[in-house]
Amino acid sequence: MKNNQDWAPTTAEYYHRLKQISPNYSLDNFKRNADNILVNKKSLAVEDTLDSYTINFDKSRHGHHVARSLATERANNDTSSAEAQKALAERETNGCYDLDLSYNVEKNEIDIKDAVLYQYSFKNDALKKPAFIYFHGGNFYGNTPDNTENFGKKLAELMQGEVFNVDYPRTPEADVDSLTSAAWHAVEYVVKHAEELHVEPSRIFVTGDSAGGNIAAVMSNFDIQKGTGYIKGQVLIYPMLDIETVPNKQKLPSMDEFATKLIEDMDDENIESLTTLKAIYPAKHQMSDAIISPINTSEAELTKVPRTMVVAAEYDCLTPQGYTYATNVAKTHDDVDYIWYAGMMHGFVTRMGIIPQAEDLAREMALWAKR
Repeated sequence: MKNNQDWAPTTAEYYHRLKQISPNYSLDNFKRNADNILVNKKSLAVEDTLDSYTINFDKSRHGHHVARSLATERANNDTSSAEAQKALAERETNGCYDLDLSYNVEKNEIDIKDAVLYQYSFKNDALKKPAFIYFHGGNFYGNTPDNTENFGKKLAELMQGEVFNVDYPRTPEADVDSLTSAAWHAVEYVVKHAEELHVEPSRIFVTGDSAGGNIAAVMSNFDIQKGTGYIKGQVLIYPMLDIETVPNKQKLPSMDEFATKLIEDMDDENIESLTTLKAIYPAKHQMSDAIISPINTSEAELTKVPRTMVVAAEYDCLTPQGYTYATNVAKTHDDVDYIWYAGMMHGFVTRMGIIPQAEDLAREMALWAKR
């Protein structure tokens, strides 16, 4: 969906830029570095600046796109505190419009009470297809599956599979225990109903952007702790993995004043969210516990995490923690992929059809799921 007043590139401009980002899709584009990570750096013709499509779109934006969360409406934690009210107010400013570029994909709703799964199915005759279980971002208190629906639908098309976009109960209505419990129930549902959902059990993956990347990593940890072996891989998209430590603000090169403000405002939002989360999210846990900050996953569990891809944006204060996590996993794994997008800032996958890097990532993930 798109507000007709918002800027978007022409079709020719969009696909020309997409071709520039990735002239081809090959494993040869991933180069093993000194940290044993397979790195693919996606460059732009103009370096040391924010992508021009991002600037054009944000200059034209009119308002926000705020959708309902059925799972959150059913949660019942007290929301009267000042920090809870702050989170609720910020929630109303989240979200933006994007475009549905998917083909031959249908949407179904699966209500499992403490979560709702939105299933995007590529329509073909295959009885067993690869599947991603997707957890949206938004600092655990903002956004809904609606914000990543078009990304999920395109991903389903490209891998000719299934994507389950999870509406989980957000904080402050829910704390970390109820949120992650609902997320785990979503994973269990897909696994236990794999046959009727046309899912191949050996190709069930978790993924998510920002806070959703955190949830995906926690689900992989739950899978290890429970000994269930459900999750065969994880793709963490500019993940928020360390909720205890305040990230450093970026030292930006000289660039357009509007671009600088966009990046700095996003960094400020992610940094300031940590104070809010500390007051409303932990329940009985410490912010350093791996259920909240999976950057602190134990060495023993890191040896058992599934195949991993971490995705990073050049202008994102969370990029260092994503790379640290990838490095930690790569100490005992040779199959850690890392994709770094030049000129991108936090949040780009919510702009499918406008920012070509979103579709580029969907293409990379589809190929990764089929390997």
